[in-house]
Amino acid sequence: MQLPLRTVCGDRFAMADVYVGSQIDWGLRFGTLPDKPQFHDYMARLRQRTAYQRTQKDATALTGD
Repeated sequence: MQLPLRTVCGDRFAMADVYVGSQIDWGLRFGTLPDKPQFHDYMARLRQRTAYQRTQKDATALTGD
C-alpha cells in the first residue's frame, strides 16, 4: 500500500507529524509496529529534517546512547 500523503496532514509538516513520527520511530526500534515499508519511508523523510537530526543529537548528548 502506498500512502498518498508525504506527511500526516498532507504535504505540510505539522505537530501531528511530531507525535505520529515519535510513535512510529519507537515502534520500529522496539518491534511494537509491523515492519512495513510505509513506516520506513515515512521515517526516512522525517529523519532528513534538520530539526529531527538536531533533536536526536541533543538526546544522544543527554543519554550517552
